[in-house]
Amino acid sequence: IREKAKTYGVTVKNWKETEYVSLGIGSKVQTEKDGKLVIEYQELAAEGRFLSESALASVTGKEVQVESGTYRAVTDQDEGNRLYLMTAGDRITNMSTMEQIPVSFAGYTCCNMLSDRDTKSVYVLDDGDYDRIVTGDLGQLGSEILRDLMEREGYPLGANYNDCGLLLFDRKRQDMHCGASGCGCSASVFNGYLLQQLESGTWKTLLFAPTGALLSPTSSFQGESIPGICHAVLIENKV
Repeated sequence: IREKAKTYGVTVKNWKETEYVSLGIGSKVQTEKDGKLVIEYQELAAEGRFLSESALASVTGKEVQVESGTYRAVTDQDEGNRLYLMTAGDRITNMSTMEQIPVSFAGYTCCNMLSDRDTKSVYVLDDGDYDRIVTGDLGQLGSEILRDLMEREGYPLGANYNDCGLLLFDRKRQDMHCGASGCGCSASVFNGYLLQQLESGTWKTLLFAPTGALLSPTSSFQGESIPGICHAVLIENKV
């Protein structure tokens, strides 16, 4: 970077860098065949540089919310580069493994420093590996503690996280204090709500983590700690 700055006679005091991945974008495009214009689908209609939400924030300080399964295109303030952006893509392709993921266009994000008409277009994807992360019966206080602990470790849960103890009742209308608790809480919410979201295709991936405690009056009376348990199960709908 300093060598390039020296070439152009400028001084660079500091810079930030982040990782991105080049992905192919599949879309319907207009082509010419036998002297006629036809519309055909191309799995690699365009190539783009894709950043995650956190990568964009680390470089630009700009925080963008991207829904799972969608992507946003980076444009400049004058929106002069829209002509070069692929906004009709319905899947992205890993150029090395050729693995494909269905996506849909979710709008534009303005960032002048990343908008360059002379290079590949820039797009933003969500950070999430799962459509939803749901714990068992931590309740309001436990969920807040979990969020804090995960953020300290560098894994912020974000808006995709929830807890069965918070979902089971309407805490605004019912006096449930911190929410529900008990061994039936996770089972009730999973079979009554979470499974429906998976079966309907609203979610494709769910990380389900029922939580509990191995309570023993004897050990409690003896001043021993209460062991906590959690089994994380990944549930996918690949249909």
